[in-house]
Amino acid sequence: MLLERGDIPHMTHFSIATIAKGKMTTAHSHADLYEAFYVASGSGLIRIDGEATPIETQTIVVVEPGEAHEITNTGETDLTLIYFGIESPAR
Repeated sequence: MLLERGDIPHMTHFSIATIAKGKMTTAHSHADLYEAFYVASGSGLIRIDGEATPIETQTIVVVEPGEAHEITNTGETDLTLIYFGIESPAR
């Protein structure tokens, strides 16, 4: 984690993750934040509320509060993501 909650107002985290070839993240959602992913290298799929979208280097995807999401590395190399979360405005 590069930044965490409290470092910048409304930002919950700023991180880098590497997903190995053939691996995937655990499906989850966040009730109170937006999460933005930038693909630094590699390729794969992001599944948001069951809908799969291909991702590759320089792709940016935003996941909205409450959307279930998971990322799978379908490429031949590591999939490296830079991502951050922003608190959702009070509802």
